[in-house]
Amino acid sequence: MREELILAIDFTLEKYEELLQTLEDFRIFTVLSYLEERPKSNFVILRHDVDRKPLNALRMAELENRRGIKSTYYFRSVKGVFNPKIIRKIHGLGHEVGYHYETLSKTKG
Repeated sequence: MREELILAIDFTLEKYEELLQTLEDFRIFTVLSYLEERPKSNFVILRHDVDRKPLNALRMAELENRRGIKSTYYFRSVKGVFNPKIIRKIHGLGHEVGYHYETLSKTKG
């Protein structure tokens, strides 16, 4: 059952663009813009935890940018995910970028 459910989930850019289209009637906020403005109704806080595949995050950020949407991306500092070039590109598109922290036990902190 769980495997069937996972196979039914569509994580393509085309499906993400459909999601963005359904959000057209809502005000879309980054995390910071939400904290600054505190809207009362009809809004979405759009944030992404980039656990892997930073290139996919860049593609999503570019898609959002073409639609005039700004969102927040949180990156991990692990090999294969922390890619300064991609992070700079996403930030350069006007999106917020932050640190998606690891647990203290994992980082021996």
